[in-house]
Amino acid sequence: MASSAAPSPASNFVGSATEWKGWKGSGRGWFSLMDLLGVQGAQFREISIGEALQQAAVTVCLDVMAQDTGKAPIRLRKRTRSPAGHIGSQVMLPEEHPVAALLWLRPNKWMTWPELVEMTVFHLGLVNNAYWIPRKTLGGDVLSLVPILPGRCRKDAWPDQREFCYRVSVAGVVDRVLMDADRDFILFEDEICHFATRRLNGVTGASTLFLAQRTLALNAALQEFQNRLFTRGDMPRGVFELPEGRELTQEQFDRVVDSFKAALRAVREEDAPIVVEGGAKWQRMAMTAMEAGVNESWDRAVSETARMFRIPPYKLQHYANVKYENMDSMAQFYADESLIPRARVIEERLTFALLTEREIMQGLYIEFDREALYITDIKSRTERATKLFEKGIITKNRALEMVGENPAEFGDVYMMPANTFLISTSNEVIVTNQAAKGDGSQPKDETDGDPAAPAADT
Repeated sequence: MASSAAPSPASNFVGSATEWKGWKGSGRGWFSLMDLLGVQGAQFREISIGEALQQAAVTVCLDVMAQDTGKAPIRLRKRTRSPAGHIGSQVMLPEEHPVAALLWLRPNKWMTWPELVEMTVFHLGLVNNAYWIPRKTLGGDVLSLVPILPGRCRKDAWPDQREFCYRVSVAGVVDRVLMDADRDFILFEDEICHFATRRLNGVTGASTLFLAQRTLALNAALQEFQNRLFTRGDMPRGVFELPEGRELTQEQFDRVVDSFKAALRAVREEDAPIVVEGGAKWQRMAMTAMEAGVNESWDRAVSETARMFRIPPYKLQHYANVKYENMDSMAQFYADESLIPRARVIEERLTFALLTEREIMQGLYIEFDREALYITDIKSRTERATKLFEKGIITKNRALEMVGENPAEFGDVYMMPANTFLISTSNEVIVTNQAAKGDGSQPKDETDGDPAAPAADT
């Protein structure tokens, strides 16, 4: 941790002190994009993080992304090379490397790996910035990884040192325990893991919350419309019309208003009919929910929110215009376009934060289990393992591992189709004991003679 004074707000070109509002404010990603993107003059009111999280679609999207990423184990792997020169990889065991042991156990004494990964992906999905502090020994070994709330950390420029630094604020007992500090402190790039997506300025991530203000504001407007509608007992606003030529005195007007209020209460509580004196007729002025197209608007709002987080709508239990046969392709798209990009950000940052350059050059790297990210149901996982084993791509034990079963005693074998020739990389036939027709029948044994034929003279 740096012991020198923090840079002044005037030297910070990432964002001024007035622009930074953190989690309790607008949450714009902790730097202003107004001038860069030209998105000034929002049509709706600004939505804060707290209001966004109260929208069911937003919360479900973040939960789905966080949980789908958190259930994939993260491991230390090492690249290998076969005798033929093909590159593969294998998982490092806990006793083989201290980072592997950290990934097998837990990141800190308060959290498990699924909990930490879910928290990080939740932050990335909402504000596109997440922070961890690696606690290391004097020898450089990582003891634990401690998360920081994005609202507690701010990236600044330090012109004198030509460096970026992170100003971490300590507020409350929880921060003192987690960060093991009693006052604010500064960290440099090699002392913190900063995960960020959508780095429009190359420094910090641009918040999805800010860039999607119009979509979130429309959702909030729909909720407010429904709240007003149901608060009034499904009674829209309107006016009374009197017969032509009839006027009410002030006393009659006050009496009509009071009687109508009492009649409305009777409608809600006793379902009594409304009778108004003087022949006044009620004329509705506001739209009903059907006229406003609330159902269609809600479908559109949910779809737009899912699109904003790149999540298929069926993941939000929204099955409008979704066919069962399309779910597999949607799940594949979801893994490729949403889960894997965020996982790659975490993997690359952790690789350079927890390993030395020498270890990275030796082939060590950190990676999420790709099978767990791509295939989430046991049926698809079993079908994939079976197909790979039947094609001779993986061993029987690897197929058992993919479906969560223990290895077999003689399971390190490949299944090869009987009607297939095996040829080496040098174009030499390795297995010649194949059928000539390629139909799976047994080849003729050339050593067998005709029993009816007489023996040859010696």
